[in-house]
Amino acid sequence: MNRHRSQSFLIHLLALGLLVFFGLAGVSRAADPAPADSPPAARRTTLADLPPAAQYTVSAQFGRDDPAYHVDGSAPTPQANNPRQGLSASLSPTALQVRAGEIDWNLTLTGWGRDGALMRPALNPAPVQQANRVEYTNGDLTAWYVNGPLGLQQGWTVRERPAGEGELTLTLRSQGLAAQADADGRSLTLNDDHGMTHLRYAGLLAFDANGRELPARFVVEGEQVRLAVNDAGATYPLTIDPWVQVAKLATVADVGGGELGSAVAVSADGGTLVAGAPYNDTGGSNRGAVYMFVRPAGGWAGATETAKLTASDGANNDGLGITVAISADGSVVIASARGNDAGGSNRGAAYVFVRPAGGWADATETAKLTASDGADDDFLGSSVAISADGGTVVAGEHSNASYRGAAYVFVRPAGGWATATETAKLTASDGASFEYLGTAVAVSADGGVIVAGATYNASRGAAYVFVRPAGGWATATETAKLTANIGPNFDQLGSAVAVSGDGGTVIAG
Repeated sequence: MNRHRSQSFLIHLLALGLLVFFGLAGVSRAADPAPADSPPAARRTTLADLPPAAQYTVSAQFGRDDPAYHVDGSAPTPQANNPRQGLSASLSPTALQVRAGEIDWNLTLTGWGRDGALMRPALNPAPVQQANRVEYTNGDLTAWYVNGPLGLQQGWTVRERPAGEGELTLTLRSQGLAAQADADGRSLTLNDDHGMTHLRYAGLLAFDANGRELPARFVVEGEQVRLAVNDAGATYPLTIDPWVQVAKLATVADVGGGELGSAVAVSADGGTLVAGAPYNDTGGSNRGAVYMFVRPAGGWAGATETAKLTASDGANNDGLGITVAISADGSVVIASARGNDAGGSNRGAAYVFVRPAGGWADATETAKLTASDGADDDFLGSSVAISADGGTVVAGEHSNASYRGAAYVFVRPAGGWATATETAKLTASDGASFEYLGTAVAVSADGGVIVAGATYNASRGAAYVFVRPAGGWATATETAKLTANIGPNFDQLGSAVAVSGDGGTVIAG
């Protein structure tokens, strides 16, 4: 995957074309294609789509498990390198020095407390370091840093409520780049003398001991940056948590990254999050893993990793987690490993993980799902979807039969999920080579309607709708084919698809 490493790109928002079809539903999980001849990556849910507090939690966990983000404590001042953001940093008790290419930026904590009664920070110069985290503590103030793929978090924890009136305030001095607050005061852009943005000091989050988010903002006056938090009614200790990121072009291919949340899925109530890490090296090289996070009662701000899920037969370059899906109640997770050999080479597989009675915990799969007619380089799991009740799984295989593609349906047996091949194989009646059916798939809440995108059908793309027969899913061709009545060649309709819970509305990107 190509990634821009320049330090002077601005955030770019991409507009996605959508077509809505009524009358015929679940979320598409389109893959990040590995083969050079695979279709372009479809827009997918990534970590960037999650609330900031959840992003912090997941990024910190990935950084803890990836040595590339671990802090080097052998130097007089701990050093952090962030390969994804293209920056390095020195982490001292009161000063953060960030280097990105030729850019050198310093942010120094000069005071904390209440306006008119600020205290000078006097932190213990001896750090407490663990993997990707560094802490400095003295009395009621702790300064800490956490390094992860989404950025370098710089945070403070205030143990006791400071005396006085007004907002809790931290004052900082910005040197090397000029700070400019965004309109909402939640982010800073760091600009050079020519007005070019190089870094973002963003994602400002403040929360109390109960996980309640508190109003917080940046105020800039020359070199001084004031971080103000309304702590009225807050229960201490209180945590303040912004992070440093390189300002760069965010393309569809970049968002989420390869090793970091190539795909994420969230349960219907927003309480269970699954994030794929297909290039995780647990037990080998690029075997992949899936991380589970369960939201605590106080909210995502206080969350930590709940479980890490892996494949019992994982092999190098399997890429478990390249696509993921989760049932509505968060009890069943599907993760594909499209590089899994499954009796050949790169045939692909989808792994089912079922939540134990005691809750999510580190585990291997409950079942492995494969194609009965799998062939080498089919890449089953290019996309996956699951019904709301966790009983119907769809896995796309866009490379099947000279890239005609197919969608494989797996229905949970009466006794529960077990290793098996498909219940049904769905194909296009007019399918031709290199049409890539299955690039994206979606399924309705009850598992009765399936939609599969074929991005190069007739060079323009199409979405195929399959409706479950009265006798249950069986190998078949489509019930309906949905196309755009306008558009030039190579529009790639079907790069992303979704279907409503009742199956009555289909959307194709």
